[in-house]
Amino acid sequence: MNLGDERATGNAGMKDQILAFHWVQQNIRNFGGNPGSVTLMGYSAGSWSISLHMLSPMSRGLFHRAIMMSGSSINSEDLPENQRNVALIQARALNCSTATNDEMMECFYSKSTDDFVKSLTEVFASTDNPILLWTPVIEKEYYGDVKNEQPFLTTPPVELFQQRKGNFVPLVAGCTKEEFKASAAFIEEAALRGDNSGFDKLNNQWDEVVPIYVGYERNTSRSHYISKEFREFYTHNETIGVGHWAGTDKLWTDSVVFQIHRMTQLMTTFTCQPVYNYMFAYSGCESFAKWSNGSNIGVGHQDELLLLFKMGQFPEVCDRDKKTLGRLTGIVESFAKTGRPIPADNHDYSNVNWETTTKDDPKYLKIDEELSMVNGIIYEDRMNKWDELFPLPPAADSEQCPHHEHDDHCHHHHHHHHNHHNHQHHH
Repeated sequence: MNLGDERATGNAGMKDQILAFHWVQQNIRNFGGNPGSVTLMGYSAGSWSISLHMLSPMSRGLFHRAIMMSGSSINSEDLPENQRNVALIQARALNCSTATNDEMMECFYSKSTDDFVKSLTEVFASTDNPILLWTPVIEKEYYGDVKNEQPFLTTPPVELFQQRKGNFVPLVAGCTKEEFKASAAFIEEAALRGDNSGFDKLNNQWDEVVPIYVGYERNTSRSHYISKEFREFYTHNETIGVGHWAGTDKLWTDSVVFQIHRMTQLMTTFTCQPVYNYMFAYSGCESFAKWSNGSNIGVGHQDELLLLFKMGQFPEVCDRDKKTLGRLTGIVESFAKTGRPIPADNHDYSNVNWETTTKDDPKYLKIDEELSMVNGIIYEDRMNKWDELFPLPPAADSEQCPHHEHDDHCHHHHHHHHNHHNHQHHH
């Protein structure tokens, strides 16, 4: 909840996470852990969180490595300064007065969590975004003359990268092969049941719906330009329908791939930290998104989580998936313990050496039946298009120049050596 005043500055969820990080610092020794060796791991919205912990002064020193899976806050849409518009919709849904922020907040505090949850559908229906509701925000240092005592983030993320201000740590970051292919599949299955509205919207209201599905500004000339470019690039302006998705499944997928792509770009351009990219391409026995006949639609959003974590509503992991399960848990364990994402003894990991990706020599680990290193950027031609449509703002010269030698100096070192020094130091 963020109203753009001191009553609700926003980012409360992020500040709660930081309280948990402090708890870990104070208590991890009691569990045999090392407070100087903490790894954050997050998926989707959780990965959005990590991208900002890397930049918030509040998070400094509370973690030492990060695993970002299929998401980042730094994407095709800037974070807002406040979401008072969403708060007003929420207030109406709960019959709260909106006369003043004070009255509105008093009323919110009188409601139960249940009241909020029950009103969610209505609130979503009234906002212009069916996917995201409350997001992190860029807070102000002052509201009027009231100092913001505990700001989580007051500068846009990209600027913090460009100023090299952050809590940059070694990073594993990646995505799945077909993140949101299922969106196209569900539109198709609806059409086969006689509900053509999904395809009709894509064909006739492309400009209105695509910025919402993909996540970028709406109703501006720039928005129309981006939509037109996407229409040409992905669909070649063909009619979209049953059996002919015309690349829309790739467009949905790329809205997530781009988040990881942009984070990788920023990390390899403005920091000296090692970055390990992956694409999860293994199609297992289970998937979160299935055709109505029960077969997997693709390697979709969150599918690795079925192997990494036990989930009650899914059956036991099948035998064929156990090798990949062992590899995924092994990668997480190795990276958290040593900063190396694949153990030195890589016999069970297709004998692969997972190298860091750099600006000049991009590469990623493809996780399929076997593991392999692939040269280049994930979905390179598609990401080049996104970079063209969502360019990084130029950094102020003064910030770039003094660092040139420093950047060269980054790339000449082998990151592994850095890592080992660090770890000896922690132990």
